[in-house]
Order: sequence, then C-alpha cells, then structure tokens
Amino acid sequence: QLAGTHHWYKCDAAKRDLGYKPVWSVAEGLALTIPSFRSLRNPNAPDEPVDVTTPYTAAEVALHNNEKDAWLIIDGKVYDITRYVDMH
Repeated sequence: QLAGTHHWYKCDAAKRDLGYKPVWSVAEGLALTIPSFRSLRNPNAPDEPVDVTTPYTAAEVALHNNEKDAWLIIDGKVYDITRYVDMH
C-alpha cells in the first residue's frame, strides 16, 4: 500500500462523480512546463550537443573496459555504464 493512497472513496469514482476534468491538455501542460527546464540546465554543459549518430565499432567499445570507463553493447546500442560499476 502506498502512503496516501488508501481512501474510503476510490479516485476513479471521485473523478467521475465530481466531474473532474484536466485543467490543461497534455500539449498545453508541456508548453507551460518545458520552458522552465532551461533554468535547470547544467551551467557547465557544453554548448554543442554531443553527436550521438556516430556509430562505434566493437573494437572502440572494447577500449572502455575498466572501472573508471566502462561501456557495453546491448542489442547493437552502446551504453556508458561507468557510474553503475560500483553497484555491481
């Protein structure tokens, strides 16, 4: 049971009976929310986006094979798993 989810009146029934309607559509909600993400941007992030379209060869990925720099290929996609190495 999640905290705060035990109600004597079911949420779906309350929405139906009380005539709940979302204040905004999903598109309107996103239009209101996304501009605020700019203020959350990492000030140290590079101005240029990282090129994620460059394919890596298996030999290139194999060079990233230690606890400070670990990459994996799963289903043809390359993943940098370095931050998870200590967890496993």
